[in-house]
Parts: sequence; C-alpha cells; structure tokens
Amino acid sequence: MKFASNPPFGNRSAIAPFAVGLALYVAALLVRIALWSVEPRLPFAPFSVAALLTFYLCGSAPGVLVVALSAGTVLYLGAPVQWAWTQRWMPEISVVGYALITILIGWLMERGRLAVRLADLNREQEMMLDNELVGILKLRGRKAIWRNRALEQMLGYGAGDPLGEDMRTLYPDEDSYRRFGEDAYPSLREGGTYRTQIRLVRKDGQAIWVDMSGVMLSAGRDESMWLLLDITELKRYQEQVESMAFRDGLTGLPNRMLLLDRIHQALPLSERTNRELAVCFIDLDGFKDINDRFGHDAGDRLLQAVAVRMQACLRGNDTVARLGGDEFVLVLAQLHSREECQAILDRVLEFVREPVAVTADQSAAVSASIGVALCPEDGTEPELLLARADAAMYAAKRAGRNRVHYFHERHPAAANLAEA
Repeated sequence: MKFASNPPFGNRSAIAPFAVGLALYVAALLVRIALWSVEPRLPFAPFSVAALLTFYLCGSAPGVLVVALSAGTVLYLGAPVQWAWTQRWMPEISVVGYALITILIGWLMERGRLAVRLADLNREQEMMLDNELVGILKLRGRKAIWRNRALEQMLGYGAGDPLGEDMRTLYPDEDSYRRFGEDAYPSLREGGTYRTQIRLVRKDGQAIWVDMSGVMLSAGRDESMWLLLDITELKRYQEQVESMAFRDGLTGLPNRMLLLDRIHQALPLSERTNRELAVCFIDLDGFKDINDRFGHDAGDRLLQAVAVRMQACLRGNDTVARLGGDEFVLVLAQLHSREECQAILDRVLEFVREPVAVTADQSAAVSASIGVALCPEDGTEPELLLARADAAMYAAKRAGRNRVHYFHERHPAAANLAEA
C-alpha cells in the first residue's frame, strides 16, 4: 500500500480527503447509535474502518497503525458494559475519543515532520554558509558582525581574528572606501541590490580582486549581507588577453586599436574644454642601419629603450603607442598652447637621440622625425588625424630629419590630404 507524504492537516490538499474520511466515520457512528437499542454490543468495526480510511485518505501510514490500536483499545473497554450510563453514553464517549485522538495524532505528526524539515533546512543553510568558495559577510553600518569560513580564507584571517571595527581596513585607500559607500548604500536603502568588482586588501597586505554583491537585510538596523567571490585569477587572465589584444608585445605600449580608442576618448574632452589635441607620428631615423649592423635583438633593445624614454617625456593624460617597426604615435591632450606641444616634442627629440647600449660593449643612437596634426585645426576624426600626422612626418624627413613638422605648414606630401 502506498501512502502520500502529506500529513493530516499538513496542507490544503489533505483537507478534502480528510473530510471524506470524517464523513464516513460520522456515518458509521450514527449507524452504531441507531442500532444501539437492538444490539448494545454491536461490533465496533465500522468505527475502526472509518478511522483507518480517514487516515489512509490523508496519507499517513503511521497514523493508520496508531488509530487501529486506539480503536481496539476503546472497543475492548466499551464492550463489557456493566453500568447503564456507560451503555447509554458509550457512542458519544467513543466519538469524542476518536476525534481527540485524530487531532492529537495529526498535530504530533505535523510537529514531528516540521521538526525534521527544519533540521534539514538548518543543515542545508549551514552547508551553504560554510562553503569553501563564496565569502559571506554581514555588516551593521560598515562594521562586520558575522562572516563565514570562506571569507576568512579569502582575506587571510583566522577564526578568531577580528576584521576590524570598521571595514576601512579591507580597502586599499580612503578614496576607494568612500566611493564604494557613496555608490552602494543609496541603492541598498531603496530596496535594491548592488554589485561591483572591486580591489580589496588581505590581512597580509596582498591585493585581490573580488566580485561583491549585497542586499539590505534591515534598513532600521542598517544591516546588510554581502557575497564575495575571489576573481583575482580571472582578472589576471583578462589583463593578459587585453594585453595581447591591445598592447604591443615588444614594448608593452598601446597598439593601433587601443590608440584609436584613446583618441576617440580624448576628442570630446578637447571639444568641451576648447583646448587643442595633437596627434604626433614618429619615425626613427637610422633604425634600419642599426638592425642590419647589430641584428634584430639589438634593434629590439633599442625600441624598448626608446619607448621608455618617450613615456618619461609625457604628462599623465598623454598616450604613446607603437604601430609596428620603428613607428610610434603620441597623443597630447588638453594643450593650452602650441608652445606647450612644441616643448614636449623637443624633449622627445632630445631623449631619443641619447645612445642606447644595444650589445654588451656597443651603443647606438637614432633620431626622430615627428609629424603633427592638430585637432580641430587639421581634423576631428582619429583616422584622418593619423593620416595627416603621417604625411607631416614624411615632410619632416625630407626637410632633414630629427625635427618636428606640423601638418598645417603646407608641404607637398600633404597637399592631397589637406583637401580631404
């Protein structure tokens, strides 16, 4: 016999079959009362059958056994009638007893099943909270009041080590701590969630990247729950992929794709601030001869040294990129004047001319020819500015090399581009 898993009164689906069983039980009871005058010792079987059917329809196998035993006990006590009041009120006493037994058993079974389910839920919750992968942190305000084992391992803390009265200790600097609070908590207090990727600091001082998401548990107590996943290895892999896609493999400088993106970003800023942007195309003079004389390894060492020197000449918001071979491009943003641009490029010419140790005992030197296209004077599109800077660079080479030439200073090589 197969029984359902729902206990009596356990859910609404059990109410209908229980009512059917109870109706059968009451019908059997009425038959018993009606026939009392005929045969006071009428077998009590209809009561037992009705009770068994009631619990069967409710889907409680243990309940069937318990009620069967209870019915037998009541039958045994009620059959040897010795007093008149017992004979008269035996049916009523029986129905009340069965009703109480039914309710009690249903309540006890429901309590037992709820206790088992609650224990299962507690075990499941404990397994989730004490996982080895996702760190969980509970905060009141911005102070830690609970964390799981995975978070301790992630941040390098022991079971008894405090995270600090304030979460500031987990951030690399005051500015990142402040920005996170300003970005995250307004969203949480409005009932939303917040997710970001942020750099945190372990107890030993090592920086890690984490994917961090949170939700407000209680706005009144200012309590929030945060899930943290260590994505340091993923970030490292992304950086490697981006480096291969957007960086020159020899010098580590931006390649053409990243260069165009940098120009795209700088153009709107230049327009808003009404300041000039300079795209400067650089070709090294004499590099081929060094390659032929000392070999490609020596040429690579020279290119690396030149790349470092160019970076040292620039300001924080400028860019130097390598397009390939001995061709470089500078993007000088937010120029206050033509003189400022010229001063930077004069410094580049000077630094590039300095000799470079290309072998253990030999040095070599190159110079640079630089062509400059200015925005908005010479164009407002990245590709057009690059093309005009390239044309100006060839004009610088024809004019004697080791010099700077601006596109707006008309030259034969740029004649066609000037009309573009």
